[in-house]
Amino acid sequence: MSLCRAIRVAQMLGLHRVDGECVDAMPLLPPPRDWSEAEERRRTWWVIYCADRLVSGNTGWPVMIKQQDITTHLPASDAAFETGVGEQASPLTSILLQEGRDSSAFVGRVLAAASFFQAFQHSTRTLPDDDLTDPRTSRNWKRHREIDNDLVGLLGALPDDLMLPKNTQCRNATFVNAIIYTLSRARLICAAEEILNIFRMMPDITQTHPMLTFPMYTASLVFLENWDTSAQD
Repeated sequence: MSLCRAIRVAQMLGLHRVDGECVDAMPLLPPPRDWSEAEERRRTWWVIYCADRLVSGNTGWPVMIKQQDITTHLPASDAAFETGVGEQASPLTSILLQEGRDSSAFVGRVLAAASFFQAFQHSTRTLPDDDLTDPRTSRNWKRHREIDNDLVGLLGALPDDLMLPKNTQCRNATFVNAIIYTLSRARLICAAEEILNIFRMMPDITQTHPMLTFPMYTASLVFLENWDTSAQD
């Protein structure tokens, strides 16, 4: 199934409004019977959301999911999902992890995907009538600083099961950290070195997520540009 079809089917089923009313159209699915079934729908939706944001940020194509249409809360912890014990979750109102280290690895992946899209959307769009020559008054530079600060906050608030280097065996951890460092443009050299360190810690680089080729490419460009500048000096 293509991503376009998956998004449309998910919307028809009402997966984007698990925790809210579908006022625009009646969903094809009946209400969930219990918390576990509702959580299955949430997790299905956020997997599709991540794919939409990552594809858009990587290709420059428009996203197919509008943020304002989503009322589905973020996924609960893996432990709660596996045991079926209900756990309160929050909506995606910020790219920062509101609950700190108590949040799940799944939530970290969702927020990394959202940050990835926001950063690259910002880098390719300039606000009209904005003076880019003055960082103090430019709305574009203000947004740039906000995104950079959010990324720093996101990195510092990752849950324990996404922290490196102790979770180098976890593909989720390496993926999220590599994506975050890819977006840290204000600290290019340090970010590129961290990306390189992440790949050094991975036991088998051939088993990585396909999207991780982009952090590899970005880090390589930074090192090459820095080497070229140093050679000229």
